[in-house]
Amino acid sequence: MYAGIATAHTNNNLGIAGVSWGSRYLAYRCGDNSMIYLNMAISAVVNAVSKSASAIIFGFGSSSFSTSFNNTIQYAWQSGCVLIGPAGTYSSGQIRYPAGYDNVIAVTASDQNDYLTSNANYGDWIDLAAPGSNIFTTTISGYGLAYTTAASTACVAGQVLLLKSMYPNLTNAQIVAKIFESCDSMPDPLYAQGMLGYGRINVFKSLRQLSGIEDNSLLNISGFTISISPNPFSSHTAIRFTLPASNQASLQIYDVTGRLIKSFSAVSDRRSAESRLVWNGKDNNGNTVKSGVYFITLKTDDKSVTSRIIKIN
Repeated sequence: MYAGIATAHTNNNLGIAGVSWGSRYLAYRCGDNSMIYLNMAISAVVNAVSKSASAIIFGFGSSSFSTSFNNTIQYAWQSGCVLIGPAGTYSSGQIRYPAGYDNVIAVTASDQNDYLTSNANYGDWIDLAAPGSNIFTTTISGYGLAYTTAASTACVAGQVLLLKSMYPNLTNAQIVAKIFESCDSMPDPLYAQGMLGYGRINVFKSLRQLSGIEDNSLLNISGFTISISPNPFSSHTAIRFTLPASNQASLQIYDVTGRLIKSFSAVSDRRSAESRLVWNGKDNNGNTVKSGVYFITLKTDDKSVTSRIIKIN
């Protein structure tokens, strides 16, 4: 049921939308109704690494430390995976594994008011909180509500996959650092005591911060200068650019499949003059485009440069 939180498709008028709606997932059964078998969990992690998984989430926990499982997790981290574990729902500060292993994001659950849910674990070993109360998601038979820290890990996994899909060159360490950095503070007294880690995740803030850092706040390549603001955007965004010399320029917007969405023609009349276009989030046929990542390409006769933009409906 947690896969839907992270990856369920959107814009299809069905059920729910996952945090990273275009990502794929693998599900591994590592036990039965009574217990998790460690050898199966280890094999699942190794197999996920072999398939170049960007994120691995665990839906179980234990108070026991396992050297063999820890070694497997460190192997996955060194292979580039982001690993995410649930803090557990025992209203306790006792450390749980695999969440408590090094290089695993230990996730506890927050409610709609940014307080710890009634039964979620806490402690100085927690890295962050994510929504884990009344989370509507997919189930085997349809849809239902999830209330656990495992549901919270799925929210974080979706954030990891969304950032990785937009910025595939980011390392796992860079993604984790950005997720931590972009967390919001929480009013829960446990947060001030250092028991809820960096706070509650903020997916939008992590996207916005990365877009400004990487290439969207100001891009200057080969004499081209492009700035896009706001980015991400909902209804309108301004695209400003300068050209290295007097030159005719065209600007096209493409989706992630390379399909042309919108075309502009623009003229820069003199060196270093700034041109400004406003995109209203609609395609050439006047239809509002879906949420997602788009690519803006500025072209002259002999040069071109491309930048990313994020549309949020």
